[in-house]
Amino acid sequence: MTDYKTQRLSIARQQRGLSLVELMVAIVVGSLLLLGVMEIFLGSKQTYRTIDNLSRMQENSRFSIDLLSHDIRIGGFAGCAGIASVSPNMIASNPPSGPGLTGGRAVAGYDGTSGAIDIDGDGSTGGANDITVRANTDVLVMSSAGSCSAQLASDMTSRTANISVTAAQDCKWKTNELLMITDCEAMDIFRASDVVSGSPISIVHAISDADSNIVNSDVRLTKAYEKNAVVFSYTDATYFIRDNNGEPTLYQTVNGQTDPLISGVENMQIRYGIDNNGDNSTDIYQTATAIGGPNSNNWASVISVEVNLLLRTMGQQGNTLTSEAQTYQYNGATVTATDNRIRRVVSKIITLRNQTL
Repeated sequence: MTDYKTQRLSIARQQRGLSLVELMVAIVVGSLLLLGVMEIFLGSKQTYRTIDNLSRMQENSRFSIDLLSHDIRIGGFAGCAGIASVSPNMIASNPPSGPGLTGGRAVAGYDGTSGAIDIDGDGSTGGANDITVRANTDVLVMSSAGSCSAQLASDMTSRTANISVTAAQDCKWKTNELLMITDCEAMDIFRASDVVSGSPISIVHAISDADSNIVNSDVRLTKAYEKNAVVFSYTDATYFIRDNNGEPTLYQTVNGQTDPLISGVENMQIRYGIDNNGDNSTDIYQTATAIGGPNSNNWASVISVEVNLLLRTMGQQGNTLTSEAQTYQYNGATVTATDNRIRRVVSKIITLRNQTL
C-alpha cells in the first residue's frame, strides 16, 4: 500500500507542467515562427502582384507597338496609284481629317498637344473627327485605302453614273461610307449615297442620300472609270492619348468613330524620318513642329515614323509596387515619377512602305 502511494506521488511530481519562464520562451519562439511565415506570405503576395502587373504592362506595350506598326506601314496605300504622282479628287462632304493622300502626304502629326484639337480644320473643336488629348502628348494621323476592295463589273457610262462592282467582292459597304476609286491614273474619294445589293452591286455617289443628307459636294468623278478600276474602303485614322476612367489610354479615331484601344499608355512621343534627297533613306528625324505643323507640304518627304511610348502599371494596385518613386529616361530627359508605379519605355522605327516605292 505504501509503495502504491509513493508511486502516485512520483507521477504527480513528473506532471507539474511548464514553468513561467519555459512558457514565455515557447510563446516567443512560436511568435517568431509565425512572423516568419507571415513575412514569406506577404513577400510572395507582393512578388505575385509585381509579376502580374509587369506581365500586363508587357502585353500592352507589345500590342500597342504591333498595332501602330501595322497601320503606319500601310499609310499612303492607294491601290496601284502612287500618291506622289496621283492626288485624289475629294468630293466627299465632311471630308476626312487626315492628310487625305494629297500632295504625296500619307501621314501628319501634332506635337506636344494638350486639351481639344481641331483635327478637321474647320475652326471648331466639336466635330466628329476632333479630339481631346492628354497634356503634352503627340498625335499621329494616317491616311490610306482600306483592306477591302472590289473591282468594277463594267465600265461606267459617264462621270455621274453609278459604280457597279462584282458581288463576289462584297465589302458590306453602307450609305455615307467613305470610299475611294482608282485606276492607277486617277483617284476619287467620295461617300456612298446608296449601296444597292444585287449582282452586280451598285454604288451611288449622288450629292444627297435617301434622307436628304448632303454626302458629296459634287456628283461628278474625275472620269468615267473603266472595268480595270478598283473601289476601296477609305481609312483616315488618328492615334492619341486620353484618360479613360482614370487610366491613360491609347485611343483611335477612324473616319469619325473614336474607340479606346489599350490602357496604361501614359505618353506618346513621335519623330518623323525625312528623306531630303529622294534616295528612299532617312536623312533626319524631326518633330511635327519642326516639319511645319499638320498642314505642311513637307509631310510628303516623311518615309518613316519613330514611335516612343511610355507605359505604366495600372489601377490602385499598380501604384503600390515600388518602395520609392522610379527614375526613368524618356523623350531625352530624366524623369522622377510622382507615384509608386513601374514604368517602361518602348520605342520602334516603322517604315512607310508606300512612300519608298
